[in-house]
Amino acid sequence: MPRAKQIAELNRHEWNFDEVPEDELVACCYWEYARESVFIDDVRRRCLDPQWKTMVKTELHKYVGKDIETIQSIGYPSEVIVRGIFCPPEGVLDDAPRLQAGEVHRQTGSFPKPWQALRMPERAYRKCIGSDVTKIPLVPFERGVSLDAQDIREWTLARQAETEAARQTVQRENPKLREGTLNLMDGKTQVSRNQTRMVLGQWPRGDGGGNQLGSVRQRRNSELFQALGQTEPTEAILGAQSKRPQT
Repeated sequence: MPRAKQIAELNRHEWNFDEVPEDELVACCYWEYARESVFIDDVRRRCLDPQWKTMVKTELHKYVGKDIETIQSIGYPSEVIVRGIFCPPEGVLDDAPRLQAGEVHRQTGSFPKPWQALRMPERAYRKCIGSDVTKIPLVPFERGVSLDAQDIREWTLARQAETEAARQTVQRENPKLREGTLNLMDGKTQVSRNQTRMVLGQWPRGDGGGNQLGSVRQRRNSELFQALGQTEPTEAILGAQSKRPQT
């Protein structure tokens, strides 16, 4: 047979893609590539073997599942190929949803037909390739509802009540402490020498703003240790508080 006649008899869908819409070109490329793949063709053949329906998970994964995962390793574009890969030729699985009048299945066992030979509803379905943006909610925040705001308010009020209760407990147990000293303790529920070290660690080191600030800090140190039964704060507990030379 002359070569020109062979080309004329070749299905135009096999070589002429001028009529493929632009929004289908990516999916069409992956589909046509898969049609030429010996590996994917063999996977499809095994998926058509009815014995897979009787296999358990481990056996099915070894039979064909692992190779399907290999196809899926190319990422979201694999959806174009693997959708309906277990469906019978030109058909759907037994548990496919029933159609209403005028509807057609969008996912069938159409592989390895040419892309342009697929029905338009299926082409419209397969051309949609997912991405992280469409599959994963990659947003910094989303608009809440009034109930969310109410829950946040109730949670905040509950934490505030717990903090106030802890402050009052400390104040009752240590009546000699001033209000300012209690505030510096950040709602600690127990006063101990170990916690005192933590509180003192939050105070400014050195005189900072001058002798006046150093005097205030020293007075608060004395008040706190007196309330704890220790008349004089020791250098070991106060830590290495630097002292600037007075000028």
